[in-house]
Amino acid sequence: MTVHEMIKRRQEYNKKILAVISKMIDKYPDWRFGQILSNLGIAMRGKDCFYDESVETYDNLTPQFKEL
Repeated sequence: MTVHEMIKRRQEYNKKILAVISKMIDKYPDWRFGQILSNLGIAMRGKDCFYDESVETYDNLTPQFKEL
C-alpha cells in the first residue's frame, strides 16, 4: 500500500484500532490502559510510533488480539 493510500484509509484504520482496544477493555477488565497498549504492541518503551500511519499501527498489532 502506498503512503497516499494509507493516508486515505487513516480514519478507517483508526476506528479498527479503537475497536480492538474496546474489545480488550471488555475482555480484560483488570488490565490498565497502558498495559493494553503495551500488550497490543502499540506502546513499547523505546519505540516512537508518532509518525507511523494507522495502517502500519494496525498491521503491527499483536496477532492474537487482532482477531478478538
